[in-house]
Amino acid sequence: MKIAILNYNGNAGKTTIATYLLKPRMPDNTPYFSIESINQGASDLGVNAAEQLKGNQFGQVFENLMIEDNAIVDVGASNIESFLAKWTEYEDASELFDLFIVPVTPNQKSVIETINIVDVLSRMRIPARKILIVPNMIEEDPLEEIPQIYAYVKKEKKAWLDEDCMLYRSDIFTFLAGEKLSFEQLLAEEDLKERARQATNLEERKSLARLYRWQSMAKAFNRKLDAAYSVLEERL
Repeated sequence: MKIAILNYNGNAGKTTIATYLLKPRMPDNTPYFSIESINQGASDLGVNAAEQLKGNQFGQVFENLMIEDNAIVDVGASNIESFLAKWTEYEDASELFDLFIVPVTPNQKSVIETINIVDVLSRMRIPARKILIVPNMIEEDPLEEIPQIYAYVKKEKKAWLDEDCMLYRSDIFTFLAGEKLSFEQLLAEEDLKERARQATNLEERKSLARLYRWQSMAKAFNRKLDAAYSVLEERL
């Protein structure tokens, strides 16, 4: 799969989705292209991006996608205008991608910008089946928190969304970002509970106990990410 994640709005969760939902579940050699200048990038979340580019380097992205079977293209808000402008210089560039993910959070600016970018993608003749809106930072009920998005999708039919493919608010993301860890790195820690019990140094015991706590949360949330990714596999 070749997937682009984009939105006009910063802090919608583009890099979070690319880093925590997509990257761990795609083939190991899947390249990650970070199209970003100023906002949080994949390297800030403990992932080494295959290549960092600017939006006006779309031609280089084009060439890379031609020779890859799988790819993640994370387009930051600071570069999306130039990225789309360069895109229009190429015929059928949208065919390079299997899916466009547009994350949205429960705030009015994010909702408005999500609708705007979906409208733009639609005008670029990208079919609705290739545009997935992924709600992010949902507290409890997405229907109550982003009703405008559900109404827009139902009325305009320019994109799709699935209640099994969304990210709920969780402190685990703050922890992982602060520690620059991936889910895989945290989950790979072995025998934390036993190591905490056997440690003779109090500070070490506290540190291991804390890590075990976050690992437990990561395991639970990781299952939700697995379910979300399975939605993509079924649709593509």
